[in-house]
Amino acid sequence: MIDDEIYKAVCELNGYSASPPTPSSDKVDCYIKPRKPGPPGIPTVSARNDTAHVTWTPTQDDGGAKVTNYKVEIRRSNQYTWELLNTNDRIPGTSYLVRGLVEGVEYELRVKAENEAGTGEPSQPSGALTYVGPSVFMRQLQTGKISDLTVSRLGNIAVTNPVVSSTTIYNRTFHMIKDISIATRRVSQTIDGQLVFTGADGKTIYFYSEDGTPIRTITCGAPVRQVTGIAVMPSGELVVTDFFNGKVLLLDPSNENITSIPTPGMFSYPHFAAIDKNNNIIVSDLSNVKVTILDTEGLALFNYAEPGSGEGQLSNPTGGGIICGRYQWQGFHRHLLRLSPAS
Repeated sequence: MIDDEIYKAVCELNGYSASPPTPSSDKVDCYIKPRKPGPPGIPTVSARNDTAHVTWTPTQDDGGAKVTNYKVEIRRSNQYTWELLNTNDRIPGTSYLVRGLVEGVEYELRVKAENEAGTGEPSQPSGALTYVGPSVFMRQLQTGKISDLTVSRLGNIAVTNPVVSSTTIYNRTFHMIKDISIATRRVSQTIDGQLVFTGADGKTIYFYSEDGTPIRTITCGAPVRQVTGIAVMPSGELVVTDFFNGKVLLLDPSNENITSIPTPGMFSYPHFAAIDKNNNIIVSDLSNVKVTILDTEGLALFNYAEPGSGEGQLSNPTGGGIICGRYQWQGFHRHLLRLSPAS
């Protein structure tokens, strides 16, 4: 062990180093050991239905090492204990999508930064957040076919129709504010609020603002044959189904890289996709007449396959757009089926 005074003198003589000294070096550099990072900024939360989009500013003190992950924690306002949300997801950025809020419960969120030295102190908690359930009433949106729809954070409603070149956006009072004039199949929403559509051509993914302004497109080349269903992970990755290849894909919008989730023989014609509150992927298979829940490694966690026309049975399961909980729309039966896998 080198005496502290000698070590300090060597540092002053040779300068500082970003890495620990090695025994074989001719001179000994002074290595500054990283500290845990400081707290990030107070989270800002915007809620939509039972989800919340959380953003924060980066920590001003990285502790002398790159921040590689942020940890998002949640608690009920009347409880003391915090629960880590992204147990299986690393968050290099400064946003996260929280799912599965319980109606009428008041929540708080906070964020911690992590570097190679460990996890730092938490941010100050966000303001109180409460999910208030929607009022239910019936209104005819349009006379033409609706293939899929989603409600944006502004309350706008994006509607797809692959039969005609018409993708429309309505405001919260059900007045049309934009006809995009492209044929699309499915629609979802990115973690930063953009609308994302799969095109009827089976190759193009379109990004639009919530009011219908075009942002960019991604073209999926071979071996992808037909992208159909689309959903968004809390990490920002897109989950898309390749209908004719029987595959489920992960697409990173930042670099447009596409990777296939290993699901050999699991699907014939995967149609819709959705993400559940545990960040698992839900896929409806049109040909195999089943609904499957799987993780991003391809492990099937739950299968529901009861073909037929009776109660609780499936026929043409094509409604991943409303599988957001455990629900599945039956195209031929024209009813909603609640699926309750054991947890």
